[in-house]
Amino acid sequence: MPHLLPTGVLINREPFELNGVAYPGNWIENASPEELTARGIVAAVPPPATPQSLASIKAASKVDVSIAAEEARHKYITPGSGKAMSYQQVAAEAIRYAATEGSGTYPFLQARVDSGRYADLAAAAAETLAIEQQWAAIGSAIDRIEDAAKLAIDAASTVEQVAAAVSVTWP
Repeated sequence: MPHLLPTGVLINREPFELNGVAYPGNWIENASPEELTARGIVAAVPPPATPQSLASIKAASKVDVSIAAEEARHKYITPGSGKAMSYQQVAAEAIRYAATEGSGTYPFLQARVDSGRYADLAAAAAETLAIEQQWAAIGSAIDRIEDAAKLAIDAASTVEQVAAAVSVTWP
């Protein structure tokens, strides 16, 4: 437990000097209450915690849910707004490729072919569409859980209900 010296210095199991006398770090825990009082050393009691309002707990919990949802998404996708834009673009190209039977230009799909990942545009588009369908199922499940948790937090009238609303299982 931290202690306060009469000089106003806060110490916690560390050597200190008082009135020209050097004390080892363990002196306070081995000193009697009378020895501490004689030197003017008192236990530093932390102030009581300020109770949080239910509204502030709800607001913080909704942020926690959003953070947890994003972490759940990152199990399936690469984080980063630029990468998300690339995913969106390649998905749009794959949809357009399927709709037009390959006529037109597809720079993002072509990049995947040029990298050696796929043999041709048709393979790149087909795999991208399959991944897009998987992501639609996973991403929408995460969004549903996130939204439901936030609605439950809004409806909560006790701290315990907020804690229950935050306790979710992510895909």
